[in-house]
Amino acid sequence: RQDDREDFAAHAAVVDTTTWPAPIVQHLLGRIDTDSLKTLAAAVEIKGRRQGCVAAFYLGQQELLRGDLSSATASFEETRADCARESSEYKGAVAELQRLATSDGASAP
Repeated sequence: RQDDREDFAAHAAVVDTTTWPAPIVQHLLGRIDTDSLKTLAAAVEIKGRRQGCVAAFYLGQQELLRGDLSSATASFEETRADCARESSEYKGAVAELQRLATSDGASAP
């Protein structure tokens, strides 16, 4: 719950905006909307996989921060279903789903 928007924006200024995962950074900065992020992610393929599951993970993180546990759960379930098991997003989604199930959604992070 630390406000690091200025620091994030400063680091994001040096990101190569022509390659993935730049659209995620742009979304986190509020420069593109969720639908645009999902469209861009669906068009990018890395190691034989579309990046929609990666985008879903970061959308889930945002939803958690907003306290939207239902949407976050859906995003993490999408990540778990679509990402490779060895990916950090898959592992993060599994951990978040376990945490949400344990807390019964009683409190946001």
